[in-house]
Amino acid sequence: MRLHLVCAAIIVSTAAGAQAPSAKQLIAAWRTANGECRGSTDPESLKTKSECDRRERLGGRLDQIGWCYGKKGEAGYQNAWHRCEPNSERQNDLKPGQF
Repeated sequence: MRLHLVCAAIIVSTAAGAQAPSAKQLIAAWRTANGECRGSTDPESLKTKSECDRRERLGGRLDQIGWCYGKKGEAGYQNAWHRCEPNSERQNDLKPGQF
């Protein structure tokens, strides 16, 4: 019985330590990657490509958890992260009804 309790405590503490990042953390990481992607003077560098790819992955992940960047009809400078709404631009490349 004691062994079961110890094992259960280890499983719970391990699961608690492996929490998914919050939307706030993902947005901060997206902003960093966006800055690196857009701020490079050498668009062909491996670092720039890596940061641009990272930005796209983070944007897709945010979309999957209900966060969108920009709304339809907005200019680029107006875009901001917000909870997705019907008129939001979607980062996810999966379209509804695709499957």
